[in-house]
Amino acid sequence: MMGKKKEPKTMGRPRIEIKYDEFEKLCYYQATLQEIASWFDCCERTIETRVKEHYLDEDEKAMSFCDVSARLRGKGKISLRRKQFQRGMEGSDKMLIHLGKQYLGQSEKSEVEHTVKGPLVIMMGEEDESKEVNDDD
Repeated sequence: MMGKKKEPKTMGRPRIEIKYDEFEKLCYYQATLQEIASWFDCCERTIETRVKEHYLDEDEKAMSFCDVSARLRGKGKISLRRKQFQRGMEGSDKMLIHLGKQYLGQSEKSEVEHTVKGPLVIMMGEEDESKEVNDDD
């Protein structure tokens, strides 16, 4: 009697594949590791492992999630900054104010000068601890 040949059993769960074009867009949009793992319905360690398998640096060494995402996030920030400048140059007052604060050190500080006539009383918490400040002191 001839038996069926047994197929080898596979261990563990099926491999989760990552769509790298989606991964790159998520990084571009400043998504965190936790958000990306949630998007692909896997754990953070799976994302880190797949990134090391897929991305190599100039020396052909595996890149970490941190390094890959930093590069891709940088591109996203440049794109966002470009859009902000376009909006500002098109006349958006709010965007011009924002950009002035970010890049030109501008602020909306206003200084108030007030003159006090007579003695200035400073309350320290309890009434019997109040002190009078005179210009002569």
